[in-house]
Amino acid sequence: MWDLLSGLPKETWALIGAASAVIAPPIIVGIKESIFESKKANKERLYMSVQLIFVLDKFTADCAHVAYDDGYPDGCPPVGHAVAQVQTPTFDLSNVKGEAKHLNANFIYKLHKIEIKKIQIAGRLSDEALFDDPPYMTAYFELRRQLYGELGLYTAKLIKEICREYKIKHDTWGDGWNPEEAIKQTLAAMKTRRSKAIIRSKQRKAQMVMKEIIK
Repeated sequence: MWDLLSGLPKETWALIGAASAVIAPPIIVGIKESIFESKKANKERLYMSVQLIFVLDKFTADCAHVAYDDGYPDGCPPVGHAVAQVQTPTFDLSNVKGEAKHLNANFIYKLHKIEIKKIQIAGRLSDEALFDDPPYMTAYFELRRQLYGELGLYTAKLIKEICREYKIKHDTWGDGWNPEEAIKQTLAAMKTRRSKAIIRSKQRKAQMVMKEIIK
């Protein structure tokens, strides 16, 4: 190969040199622009991710507050008609600056599912059977607390995904109140209470059966 090239006349080498001088600069410029755009996209992706953490943090906290809400003011006994004390959480991305194209498509889909889940929750809470026990509305508020608690855990998981992807240390809540832990504790307490209620119901049925047998 080298023998062939070494045999080329000077005029040919001159043409090759001239062509290289014309072609090389645009290629170099293109590579530089590509590197610059890649770095810019990475910076914007990181910036958007931090903003999303802020939004998801707030939404998770709002879900935790709903998970607490039994229809009566905090610390007050259940007296009178139960009314939601905490508004339905709003998931608002309007203040997030940046282009969605810089985010992972799968993650955008997961963000979209938040609104879908909210619609599904609204549908389940519209079931008329949930309103059969006024004034306490126990079934309605139990389900509302559970569903929004689970949604809060979903968004808390998304925060962890962002932090893991971009190596961000998530320390929003520090050593203070933590919405994710609060939701877990609330759901665990509700599950325990339901289990005890089921056991009591079975015991009552068993007692009734025994009374019938004794008769």
